[in-house]
Amino acid sequence: MQKAKADSKPVLLWVLASDAFGGAEALSHGCLRELMPHFEIVLLTQEALVTHFSLLDLRIHTFEHEGLNTPHAYNARNMWRYARTIAFVARQKKADVIHAVMHNASLFLALARWLAPLSMRGRRSVGSLHGSLQGFYQSIGRAPSSLERFAISFTAFTLDKVITPSKGIAHELHSIFRVPKSRLMPIYNGIDLQDVQRRSCEFRVEKKREHWIVGCGRLEAQKDFDVLIHAFRAFRLQHKNLPARLVLIGDGSEKIRLQQLCVELEIQGAVQFAGFQSNPYPLIAAADVLVLPSRYEGFGLVLVEAMVLAVPVIASDCPWGPGEIIENGESGLLFQVGHAEQLASRLEQVLLNTELAARLSKAGQARAEFFQIARMAEEYAKAFLQN
Repeated sequence: MQKAKADSKPVLLWVLASDAFGGAEALSHGCLRELMPHFEIVLLTQEALVTHFSLLDLRIHTFEHEGLNTPHAYNARNMWRYARTIAFVARQKKADVIHAVMHNASLFLALARWLAPLSMRGRRSVGSLHGSLQGFYQSIGRAPSSLERFAISFTAFTLDKVITPSKGIAHELHSIFRVPKSRLMPIYNGIDLQDVQRRSCEFRVEKKREHWIVGCGRLEAQKDFDVLIHAFRAFRLQHKNLPARLVLIGDGSEKIRLQQLCVELEIQGAVQFAGFQSNPYPLIAAADVLVLPSRYEGFGLVLVEAMVLAVPVIASDCPWGPGEIIENGESGLLFQVGHAEQLASRLEQVLLNTELAARLSKAGQARAEFFQIARMAEEYAKAFLQN
């Protein structure tokens, strides 16, 4: 790494090649806020995200300034231009450390080191992979192509370190994609616990007349809200005298199909599609239980957010993340991926056993303390500064 002046902070170039604000972008915002006292930070991102970071005391450079607006296009020309831009900004801003967020930016950063070795020499390069590659390829029904395997290996072997949000993702990269353990650094995602609690009080939810079962996330196949809808129906059939409502927070390409499924199962009147919420915490705080039924995850941050708010949580024991967040039976409950009957049984355990629900709430809130954003930022700083 380039030697910083004794009286100055090292320069960190944070590469976020994304045009929509979601989980990784929110994590970036929180982590950057915590890192500002220790680094001089330059954010390289797409114009769509500028307003989300404008209140932070950092310098922002956009890819659009270099004529780039397709961060998820993987043709050779586009990747070369993104890589060249990273190298150019790193040299121009005299970056000591470059961190790339997610698989696309990590690949661009690796290409930058390969295509512009003089511009990148002496600058520590740290990438990150936030999701399960194995889960992704299983979801689309095929194995990675030879070119895709090469891109994964090339990225991991070219960068100094690759951060993963869970030990499971690191294990997957090592066991399936043969990435050396020495290049992997699992760092659990973190949140600002006090901010979540504060925002949960920003508006009041009207007094409920039913038990609320809440799911929160993108309405996409990965999240497998089908299994939650089927489990909810089974629970209602088993307990007809117990008023219950399923509240789904989020939007996505599966919304219309999921709504149709509710009609087919004749439960549409008991299911509320709340849509995307810029602040979902008041709705989560009002829940009697939050469910994350995903087929695969990188981490599962919404579980921690619910636990902070003392809401009992149930999650699929998917690869990877939920099983590392939840201590099964103590701070939450796990169920087998895709198993609607088992999930219905877990719902019954929580909603019919107030003693268990109270115990899960208390233990979950204590467990959430481990996932502080300050701890995450401290671990990131170690990854950036170590030789």
